[in-house]
Amino acid sequence: SVAGGAAVATWRSDDPGVGSGFFAAYAPSGTPTVTATRGRQPVGYGDATLTATVANGASVRADLALPAGRLRLYPAAPAANVELGSLAHASLTIDNSGTAPLLFGLEGVAIEEHFEGTVFPPDGWSVVNVGGGCAWSALDPMQAANTAGGDGRAAMVDLYPCWGGDASDTALVSPPLDLSASHTASVGFFLSLFEGADNVPRLDIDASADGGASWTTVHSETRENNGSGPGALIELDLSAFAGASDVRVRFHYTGTPPWGSVVVDQVHLFETINASTWLAATPDHGTLAAGESRALDIAFDARTVAQPGTYRMPIRIAEDTPYEWPFGDVEATMTVTAPANYGALAGHVRSLGACDAQPQALAGATIAIHAATGGDWSTTSDADGAFRYWVEAARGPFTLTIEAPGHRPVTQDYTVAAGSETPADVDLRALLPCLGIDPATPIAELASGQSAALALDLLNTGAAATDWTVRTGGDPALPSPVPLVQTTSPTPTQNTSFACINPPTGYSLDNRYLRRFDLASRGVPAGETVVRGVTFAVDSAMSSTGSQPVTVRVHALHGELAFANLELLAEKTVEVADSALQRISVTFDAPLHVAGDAVLVAEIHVPSGVAAGNTFYPGGNSDGESAPAYWAAHDCGIDEPLAYPEIGFDWVHLILELDTLASDPCGANAAPVDWLALAPAAGHIDADALSPLQATFDATAEADGVYGGSICLAATPSAASTIAIPVTMRVGSGGDAVFADGFD
Repeated sequence: SVAGGAAVATWRSDDPGVGSGFFAAYAPSGTPTVTATRGRQPVGYGDATLTATVANGASVRADLALPAGRLRLYPAAPAANVELGSLAHASLTIDNSGTAPLLFGLEGVAIEEHFEGTVFPPDGWSVVNVGGGCAWSALDPMQAANTAGGDGRAAMVDLYPCWGGDASDTALVSPPLDLSASHTASVGFFLSLFEGADNVPRLDIDASADGGASWTTVHSETRENNGSGPGALIELDLSAFAGASDVRVRFHYTGTPPWGSVVVDQVHLFETINASTWLAATPDHGTLAAGESRALDIAFDARTVAQPGTYRMPIRIAEDTPYEWPFGDVEATMTVTAPANYGALAGHVRSLGACDAQPQALAGATIAIHAATGGDWSTTSDADGAFRYWVEAARGPFTLTIEAPGHRPVTQDYTVAAGSETPADVDLRALLPCLGIDPATPIAELASGQSAALALDLLNTGAAATDWTVRTGGDPALPSPVPLVQTTSPTPTQNTSFACINPPTGYSLDNRYLRRFDLASRGVPAGETVVRGVTFAVDSAMSSTGSQPVTVRVHALHGELAFANLELLAEKTVEVADSALQRISVTFDAPLHVAGDAVLVAEIHVPSGVAAGNTFYPGGNSDGESAPAYWAAHDCGIDEPLAYPEIGFDWVHLILELDTLASDPCGANAAPVDWLALAPAAGHIDADALSPLQATFDATAEADGVYGGSICLAATPSAASTIAIPVTMRVGSGGDAVFADGFD
């Protein structure tokens, strides 16, 4: 404004010699005062003024620069090497290269919440809901996208479930934050606010200095803000609440259903960096005049940490300039070294797995360490099962007790030498039964018309006792139906599907839906597999003629899942009648015979229905799956198969199964042989023990020949642990019953 007159806004001139920030205003002749304020520029700019000399009828140039501080740090990554038990210092230079004073503060994370837990609200958080409207809840990424930018769960209010109900008035309240020792504080989070028709949304970020008795609004959002993603970073100053011992922050949302939502994720509440146990700044806050520079003392305290290693802490730079310092740009690093009289216990913890035969790294195992001279410590194994713990060597020897859920603990003694590393690899036995029979493959040779009993040993070589059941199974040489499925439930759920469609008509375009089956992992004995056909489900099928063609295919896969790597083995086109929520089984004209370790791909091909007026959605549900399905649709830009989760449909579990015949003598579809009886039928067996079992072979009704059967042995209550033990009966003429393993 000029001489207190009406304000004018700056604009960008088309003249490249002028550029942005140009203004023109009428001024009275004389020496008027020209004042510039920040307007829509970022907070942190001050006002600029000058006195112009203006002659009547003349144009005068008046350039103004808005004053602002600008903070610089050297180095941006303060670091120190410190011996365990010692203290070290480093210098951090902070200066103001701007044209106005600035305020600064160094902050660390006090509360960090990503809402990834299975319980909502998280521990320490609370939800306060007024009335019967939709409240804050956990966003499930299987059902909705996290539009606030995170990969997993988030906090969300979704108004759609409250269609026709009360408006929402709901608050998500943080745990208490003690700012009694802080001079600055702040909160940061990512926001996605979707504004639907007649939604009238409002999100207030409030803070309380008295534990929630009273609230002050710090910031409000009343319009759409990244409603479809990727999320807006919101950072707010809470320094007005510094000094209080019970500060809370709440996200207070109101809105009218059904169209509207708010998503909040990655919430960080910051306090003074000096609240850290190992890092402190002196001073941790202050004021810098324009052009002023100050050296801060950064103390790295290795007396407060238990072990050598690298410790990192991101530092938030709180300041009142218009220039951003994104959280994480400044990080302090303390590298703690071991004293000369220390040595390390280091090793890997493995689980031996089922039957002590499936070793793998065991993460999260607890390693308790006891020193002979007194002292107890503990650590845990990392994702690779590795651990390392430094100890004062003279306090040994050391007793290590390694424990993990579902495993038998192990205790071992170790001696440690100063300056060296003592290997301490440990294998833990899983608390699982491991059942078997001795002899491993019983064989009986009987004369015609004879019967005989064979005494067997039921073995449990596992580390856990178990109840067990045993029954007669079928002939391993006779294949039985074995459906190959990847969905937990075979039943389709309404509207759990998607397709590439023609938007103006809603008719289907060309769609291909696929599932990949690795036969080697199917859990039945190896050998040739016969594929009889394919079963799929229909979510909805609608046509102008009452039915439409759908083609099912089975391919062999050679390499990665790409159309060029598929070898067509069989296909069949069927007419699908208009229907909803049904299962359809398609049998090939001739069965396929494939190797037991082949990788097969089942496909549903829905041709374009635009010309015929057809719409088809394959059936699915959200009840769980062991592997994702895949989809391709050229008309929607997907030329190669993409996994459902890659396109945002991880909540859709496609029902697509292979109907196979395979050796599965203990399966539900196998016919038990009638010449074998087992007793007892059930019992209990301790870990690392054996128990008697009797098998009776009856050849009285069998002709001479060789007969195959199975003993189906299962640890209960887990029927999935059933194992099939092959049994052979040879029937010939003459002689007593003879067992090929030496028993008679």
